[in-house]
Amino acid sequence: MLIERLQVRGLLSFGPKGIDLELEPLNVLIGANGSGKSNLLAVLGLLRATAGDLGAYLDETGGCREWFWSGPSDPGDPYREPYIRSTVKLPNGKGTLGHILSTLRGNGGWLIEEALHRRNNAGDDIAFIYDSSTLPSPDGFTESQSIMAQTDCVPNAPELHWLSKRYAAIRLYRNWTFGAGAPTRRGQNAELAGDVLIEGADNLASVIAGFSASRRDKLTEYLRRFYDRVVGISTPVRDGKVSLVVEERDGGEMPASRLSDGTLRYLSLLTLLLDPNPPPLIAIEEPELGLHPDIVLELARLMLAASERTQLVVATHSQVFVDELTERPSSVVAFDHYDGETHCRRVNPEIMSLWRDEHSLSDVWAAGGIGGNHW
Repeated sequence: MLIERLQVRGLLSFGPKGIDLELEPLNVLIGANGSGKSNLLAVLGLLRATAGDLGAYLDETGGCREWFWSGPSDPGDPYREPYIRSTVKLPNGKGTLGHILSTLRGNGGWLIEEALHRRNNAGDDIAFIYDSSTLPSPDGFTESQSIMAQTDCVPNAPELHWLSKRYAAIRLYRNWTFGAGAPTRRGQNAELAGDVLIEGADNLASVIAGFSASRRDKLTEYLRRFYDRVVGISTPVRDGKVSLVVEERDGGEMPASRLSDGTLRYLSLLTLLLDPNPPPLIAIEEPELGLHPDIVLELARLMLAASERTQLVVATHSQVFVDELTERPSSVVAFDHYDGETHCRRVNPEIMSLWRDEHSLSDVWAAGGIGGNHW
């Protein structure tokens, strides 16, 4: 698990009160449209961007002003400025790192204030690794970028270098499109090859082409539960490009161009969730789109298993998905939007225990027992 706790205020729909959310290996976000689920995924994307070109990322997402809380607040309120604090678990039980990213706006522009400190397992601060006031300023250092992308400025901080690499490895999957003409349906160039799907799943064929025989067999096994005629998945190279073909038991072949949107989505999800060495954190928005309810149930089980190898943050509207978590209700976080800003709370297992004998978790959700409703 990568992030143990995430605190956000003054950004997007997270107002002055903000959120303070302890994360688990599996975090399933539920709530009405506009409640803030997608904004939490966007914050994870912002953390990832700190390990690269943060300025370019902000520009691509509408500019830094689009990120600022725009609701009413007292100009003198110290909690008005944008603020993110992530508490990241160090490997081998060595405690945690606290990374603070704040104040993205300044006079005539914007700047970054940051701090990184280490805590022991008791939660006591034991070392400040850096803060904005103590950073060295060699040639090339810029205050418009996170120190996560400038690790050469702090050469003797292994925790900083480790965290920068972990942030860079975060993967987010939103707005997948598999319609006619989508890159996933066409042959893929060699430069799209890699071990992990890119955000649009455009390199699906290239990623599967690199699978071992045993991993491809496992992928086929799970895809067969979706489409029982499947006997194999091949990735032939045609005209210098990698293609994706589903092989059927009667000798037929279904190229990616003829597969349904749901089949391509499920195959993409399987590629992520069956990865034996996944990224440290994977965020997925509405994975259930285009899938039969029986397959959504299978998907929930896959995510429970995958959360033993990676941290998952999943936004969903699926009651079927939530039902499968009835015995693990604390995996669910309910998002609501009131008083002009986003609020969230994790489902309390004790509350669920009052309903469990006669009702599933989605029943309790529909009845308003855990939040995350339209009304």
